[in-house]
Formats: sequence, structure tokens, C-alpha cells
Amino acid sequence: MPQIPGVFFGLMGTAMAALMFPWLRRADPHPWGLAEPPLNPAALREASWDRRGPIEITLAYGDPLEVSAPLVEVMTALPGRGGEAGAPEEALAHLAHWDAAVARRDFLALYRQPRPDPPGPVGFSDAHLVLGQEPHLVSVLSFRHYHAARFADASTTGMIASRHCRSIS
Repeated sequence: MPQIPGVFFGLMGTAMAALMFPWLRRADPHPWGLAEPPLNPAALREASWDRRGPIEITLAYGDPLEVSAPLVEVMTALPGRGGEAGAPEEALAHLAHWDAAVARRDFLALYRQPRPDPPGPVGFSDAHLVLGQEPHLVSVLSFRHYHAARFADASTTGMIASRHCRSIS
């Protein structure tokens, strides 16, 4: 059976990236994780904006529909415009929920709200994250092969979440 939903999501992500990435590169403040030159494959995972610009942007690096492949999601939120990055626990629960839905090919469940907490014990560690050429010490939450950390600067808050990556560092 062809992977129609996967092909559809892939084509939509590629189209949105082609349309939105030039606009996002000009946005002020600049979304976290929008590398120059562009890293591939990258997709615009989620976005919300108003007439002044982006409110929340989530960029995905990797294949969200291949549960055994590495994936990194980088979220930027602008609290001054109503954006909220959420908690690392929510990012872990979201990735676990997403992967479970993809594994059982329940594509309608992908956008249902996940449980607020990961379904198991969470580990904690510290890592150095370079933001705007400055290292920051962040707390990383880990659950199985998922990792998440929250960070902030003067005008934005952010979240990085990964699956099947050795660690966030």
C-alpha cells in the first residue's frame, strides 16, 4: 500500500518551507534553528503569526514520519506577542505521542493533544547550548530516546526536542 499520508505530509512540509523560510529569515527577531545556509531536510512543523510577524515557529530537522530516524524540532516563541514555548515535559510527551500514532499509522491522531507528561520516568541532566554564539547551561529532560530543553534570551523563549539523537549538547 502506498504511503499516501507520508508523501502528502512531506510535500506539504517542503512547499511550506519553500514559501515561508525566506520570510522567516527576514523576521525580527530571527527564529532559533533557522540555519544559514539551510540544513536539509528541514520542514516548517508549526507556525502562528499575526500582522506584526511570527508568534510561534517550530522547525523540524529530520523525518517526522520515520520513527526510527533522528529528528530535532526547534521552537521559537515570542512572549511579547503571546507566544509560549511550553515545558520540556510537554515536548517529550508530544514526540512520544506523535511516534506512537505514526507507528500504528493513525494519521488522524497526530494532531490530537498528547498527555501532558511522558508515560514513564524522566531523567535530568545539564548541557551547554550555544545560542547566538554564546554558550548557555540548560537542563535537559530525557525519556527513553527523547530529549528536550527550554532556553530563553531577551525577546524569545525556545524549546529544542529530539528523538534518536545521542543528546542535546
